[in-house]
Amino acid sequence: ITVDAFPNETFEGVVTLIATKGANVNNVITFDVKIQLTDVKALQLKPEMTANVTIEVAQKPNVVYLPNEAILHSPRGATVQKVVNNDNPKKPKTQEIPVTLGVVGDTQTEIIRGLRVGDVIVLDAVEPSSQWRRNGGPKDSSGQRNGQVGGGGGSRAMMRSMGR
Repeated sequence: ITVDAFPNETFEGVVTLIATKGANVNNVITFDVKIQLTDVKALQLKPEMTANVTIEVAQKPNVVYLPNEAILHSPRGATVQKVVNNDNPKKPKTQEIPVTLGVVGDTQTEIIRGLRVGDVIVLDAVEPSSQWRRNGGPKDSSGQRNGQVGGGGGSRAMMRSMGR
């Protein structure tokens, strides 16, 4: 928990209540959440202060995980494009591999089955006219960006909320 009034401080707390019914505000459904502050520093805060809150909903150490953009979703389930032959880096041979998903976070997803740490996968594909990722990174000459499967560091599923 952070507040603008104390820019160098973070506060901790525990969710004690989540509203069962959401409110439609500008076509966005919001849910009131009550958080019990758990540290002594919280005495600095006043009622009705606006806070920025990050709620950790799950944490799992030592898991295999991928960036969400690497996972393809279809009626058959989740898959990834695994590089199976990289003899020609300009045109790597790939294979669609089914994967079983675990904890899904804002940017990463746990892979329970289908990949191992060190497997090389295609992270995304682009239109032929573009050699740049949406955030400005370069792609290889095939128009794809390759990456390795991460693991060991753990994965956190986060839900972000702004406001009180």
